[in-house]
Parts: sequence; C-alpha cells; structure tokens
Amino acid sequence: MLQRDLRQREQILERQQANYVELELKTYSGGLTGVPAAVTAASSNRLVLLAAVTNTSDRPVRQVTCRLNVAGQAPALPTRLGQIAQDRIFQAATPQSFFNSFADGSTFGVIRAQTSAGFAFPVTAEDHPGAQVEARFTDDAGLHWQIDNDLHLHKLPNRDDW
Repeated sequence: MLQRDLRQREQILERQQANYVELELKTYSGGLTGVPAAVTAASSNRLVLLAAVTNTSDRPVRQVTCRLNVAGQAPALPTRLGQIAQDRIFQAATPQSFFNSFADGSTFGVIRAQTSAGFAFPVTAEDHPGAQVEARFTDDAGLHWQIDNDLHLHKLPNRDDW
C-alpha cells in the first residue's frame, strides 16, 4: 500500500509541468497574411490546419513537434512555425488568436512559459475532415511527453521523433 502511494505521488510530481501543456487543432486562413507559401498559395483563402501548443506552466518546454493524422494517409509534419498571439481588433472586442508565422520547419526548440506556438500543416481543412493532431515535447525536468487531440498525456521513455 505504501509503495503504491509513493508511486502515485511520484507520477503526480512527474506530470506536474506536462499537465500545463495544451494542444488544439485550429484552422488558419493562409491568404490573409500571405504566410504559408509552403502550405498554400498566398492569394488563397482556403483554410489550412494549424496545431496550437500552449504552455501555461511557469517553465519552458523544449523540442516541441507535432504531427497530423488523417485516416488512410501517412502522418503529416508541419512545414511552417509561428507564434499564436491574442489581440483585440478594438478595445471592446473579444480577443482573437492570430498566427504570426516566422520560420519554415517542424520543431520549436523552446516554447516559453505562458506562450503559444503554431504549427501549420501543408493540408487544407476542407480536404481533411476528421484530422487529429498530437504533439511531443520535453519538459523542464528532461522528461518526454506526448499529448493527443483528446488531451491524453503519455510519458515517453525517449524521443523517437517523427
């Protein structure tokens, strides 16, 4: 009984920071800012899929990467990275999320505390209904984690990344 209680406490402590990492699949209109040349034509108003990873913990998470799973297709890696920022169009408006794209790639070296990162995939939302996203990251203690579309959190023994 004591050993089980100690193991449960250890698991709670291990998950302490990882529990504060959130994952959400969003859509993004690439044509609005001309961002995703690697995703869709800049003049296009088609919605592309975007994974938003938010670190609400007080410490950074590292080596964050995502992948998109669509039934019957090979998983897709993101091709464009950026920051997800909250802003208001005018003072009384509800804050909206904006994707500020800044680099090609699939992995963020660091997502700082209390910030969000975006991972744009080279696929359109209307062509990939039912897509699911998952992310992998390393917490500040060096532990490896995977979180899926339903926010299930799994500890990984190592980082065999995609």
